Amino acid sequence: MIDEQWILTAAHCVRGSRPSQVYVTSGAHDISRRDEGAQTIQAQSIIIHPQYNTRSLTNDFALIRLSSPVTYNDKVSPVCLPAAGASLPADTETIATGWGISNDDTGESPNELQEVDLTAFSDSTCNNLLGSREFIDSTMVCAGELVGGKDTCNGDSGGPLVTKDASSGVYTIMGIVSWGYGCAQANLPGVYAEVSSASTWIQQTMSSN
Repeated sequence: MIDEQWILTAAHCVRGSRPSQVYVTSGAHDISRRDEGAQTIQAQSIIIHPQYNTRSLTNDFALIRLSSPVTYNDKVSPVCLPAAGASLPADTETIATGWGISNDDTGESPNELQEVDLTAFSDSTCNNLLGSREFIDSTMVCAGELVGGKDTCNGDSGGPLVTKDASSGVYTIMGIVSWGYGCAQANLPGVYAEVSSASTWIQQTMSSN
């Protein structure tokens, strides 16, 4: 959530969906029950980045405008957007969250929201690790651990990759879970849509709608 009425997610998650089919729940922690303070609101419109490429997943961004604004409370608040073109330096500590499947024999999705600390990699390292399989472009960033064991996975797509300012406690969304090869494998970090590359489009789209 980047505004009381706007959600930022991955284009591949909502491509082909009608607003009447999409509901957004904010403030939830345990999806097996109704959390106090959680709010579910239908989408009013879905706007996919005009340069989104379904094959390469370049510009894997979409905005969802809610039919009514959420009410901020101690469990619901927006995340900050990065400045346009702001980079995510290599070795930056990031946090990913989601309800994706666990990387174990069960392959089950958890009921409670999961969180994992990941390390950002430079574009050159991403390309060295993944370039023989896929090209990492300026709208993407990757994060994980070289030894594996920590990653986002199936079901986490569209979720946030954030940084936290140690002094202010402010969270900034730097990436959106986009794609990867398997989950938590060594030398195969997850790939995220790099939000700073779309910050201008996001702001302009929100202003004009």
